[in-house]
Amino acid sequence: MQENLRVVLMKIESQLMEYGFSWENVLYIHLYIADMREFAEANETYVRSITQEKCRFGVPSRSTIELPLLQVGLGRAYIEVLVATDQSKRVLHVQSISCWAPSCIGPYSQVFILLAFSNTCLLGHA
Repeated sequence: MQENLRVVLMKIESQLMEYGFSWENVLYIHLYIADMREFAEANETYVRSITQEKCRFGVPSRSTIELPLLQVGLGRAYIEVLVATDQSKRVLHVQSISCWAPSCIGPYSQVFILLAFSNTCLLGHA
């Protein structure tokens, strides 16, 4: 899982750069994984790749969803990102302690404010 996701994240980063963007322009990430039992591994790779240093206006919001990716030939990880054309994004992360959500999930909720919006969507899989 970790190597598969690392390759996908590198492809997305390369596509972002190709269009003149970076992780700072990403508003939202849909992370699809083949097996939710591998979430901890996926999360470890994800947080090493998408850092506050790369996203000075706040890291993108993320949802992680299990899908039968292997059955359709998409590997163990697949990503969609929603990209903004400007850098007006401001993000508020609200950390919470939950009796039902594992601590590795990260921010319990996020809010972002954006002044301009683009419909650019990049997709990546290994």
